[in-house]
Amino acid sequence: MLSSAAARLFIAFFFGQAGFNIYWAALPLYFAALGFDPTLIGLLFGSAGVAELIGALAVGPAIDRLGGRTLLLTGLTCYVIGSLGYLALTPGPALLTIRLIQGLGLAAVIPSTYSFVPHLVKASRQTVAFATIGAGGNIAQALFPALGLTLLQRSPSALFGVAAACSAIAGLIVATIPAPAPGRRPFALTFQRGWLMPLGVGILSITQWGVITAFLPLAATEQNANPALLFTADAIAVLASRVPAGWIADRYGPLRLALVGVVMMALSPLLLLLPLTDGVLIGAGILNGGGAGLTLPPMLSQLSQRSDETRRGTALAFFSVSFAVGMILGSSVGGLLYPWLQFQGLLVVGAILCVGAVIVLLADAIVWRHPIRSKLPEYTP
Repeated sequence: MLSSAAARLFIAFFFGQAGFNIYWAALPLYFAALGFDPTLIGLLFGSAGVAELIGALAVGPAIDRLGGRTLLLTGLTCYVIGSLGYLALTPGPALLTIRLIQGLGLAAVIPSTYSFVPHLVKASRQTVAFATIGAGGNIAQALFPALGLTLLQRSPSALFGVAAACSAIAGLIVATIPAPAPGRRPFALTFQRGWLMPLGVGILSITQWGVITAFLPLAATEQNANPALLFTADAIAVLASRVPAGWIADRYGPLRLALVGVVMMALSPLLLLLPLTDGVLIGAGILNGGGAGLTLPPMLSQLSQRSDETRRGTALAFFSVSFAVGMILGSSVGGLLYPWLQFQGLLVVGAILCVGAVIVLLADAIVWRHPIRSKLPEYTP
């Protein structure tokens, strides 16, 4: 059971990520309605990942120095500003700026939310806690992409107004949560060799998701399928798998779970090579979400366990960096390669990179030597 403070953190993360996830299925279609081609749509969609990548490099040290609540409120403010910006602006350069602001918000919201966990939960239950808190974002992803499509069909203004309101509600809840005490370490970026495995797995497994989020709505709509079904199925599968996966990883180690999860994520884009029916989209979403639920919470926990108190915020921010790099590769770089590879070719590339994550997992000396222990030995860089 979550404590009262952890439960409020869960609710805040739900509303905060609702303000971001509501755009997954709707935003590419909104950009297409403005007359943008797939390459430009991919670049716009992936630009948030560029901002997340750059922003996370500053967010990590800022969390360690200023505290998680300050950075979490800053990120949610970026969400609100971005949504209000869509209400007023439609030119391409302005939309690029808005996506950059949203990416900066994402860079702050996810790691600063997770930075609360070690201060609210005992160490022996942290993987479960990371999984449970993160499930708030998955519930938002299960519900809000479909809602975003419905709101977009009614009025783009309704879509952007609801997104802004969700982020504002999250900020009000965050203000009531006891915050981790800021550290005294000087503001500086640091890196530990032990973080390479979780970050590498994140990059290689997320790239295919960048391809799917940027281009699947267009391809599915052309074939008269509902793209929101994939995002909803993905989120439900993550929600169903991540908490049990966290419980198992706390007791038996992360390697086997992560291996199964990465293989599932590799199969998801391959399934999308079939004609895009609603059933195929649901199946691909289940594979992707189930795989992410088995893989990503243990990777977050590994970053936390391989960090001390003065560097944990930086480590968790680097996880956002890995997510951003994967999204950039899949959407922005994918957009540049789209004229040659098309959607199907990009899906194959994403699946191949997921197989690379299997190799990274097996090569990691710490996890490989202790595949079934509940706690790994202290890591020395």
